[in-house]
Amino acid sequence: MKRALSNDDALQRAVLLELNAADVPAGRAAVAVDAGVVTLLGYVEHAGQKQAAESAALRVEGVKAVVIAIEIRGVDSEIQHD
Repeated sequence: MKRALSNDDALQRAVLLELNAADVPAGRAAVAVDAGVVTLLGYVEHAGQKQAAESAALRVEGVKAVVIAIEIRGVDSEIQHD
């Protein structure tokens, strides 16, 4: 049995689309929504991407608030060392 999509589900999809349009790297930021409050989780490479993610979420109609739980990790932090 399929569950009906909630407004939160629609907001989550809309925020993900807006993040993609704002050039926030795919797969770096996850989006959770509860009662219109968006939580952005994950990591980005620099502060500009973090700000872009927040701004993108706030542009989506119906978003009541945004909680930022995104870490900034430089490009070098992804290099694996032996």
